[in-house]
Amino acid sequence: MTGKMIFFDIDGTLLNHDKKILLSTKEAIQALKEKGHEVAIATGRAPFMFEDLYGEVARLLPRMDCVLSLQ
Repeated sequence: MTGKMIFFDIDGTLLNHDKKILLSTKEAIQALKEKGHEVAIATGRAPFMFEDLYGEVARLLPRMDCVLSLQ
């Protein structure tokens, strides 16, 4: 099987309502990586808006992308 590129949003996906990453989320991301998938963040947030989370998120997702939407 060829690995896939999988993107996650931050709010409500990686982070719960308390802005924490659950252990089950960390385990699921690790399982995806072990199966050969690349995992990254796709968010409308500017990088400075999640600097406080970067340390923990970077350990899980060292590859981070910022997707901006202009409306």
